[in-house]
Amino acid sequence: MGDKDLPAAIDYVTASTGHSKVVYVGHSQGTTQMFYALAHNEAYFANKVSLFLAFGPVMALNHASSDLLVFIANND
Repeated sequence: MGDKDLPAAIDYVTASTGHSKVVYVGHSQGTTQMFYALAHNEAYFANKVSLFLAFGPVMALNHASSDLLVFIANND
């Protein structure tokens, strides 16, 4: 979804509205899709998304090596 669906949706919105950038509001799985997309195609999204709002992100730090990150994740 982060590789194909998200860029297709953003391209559709920008083509339909005539605006070059969008504000992306994600909730739960929508945040995960954008986190994945940003990690794999940052240049595309830097040119297409002016603001990313992540509500209720779904994340797990199962393989984090930072003690600070593990502490924060387990004590939210």
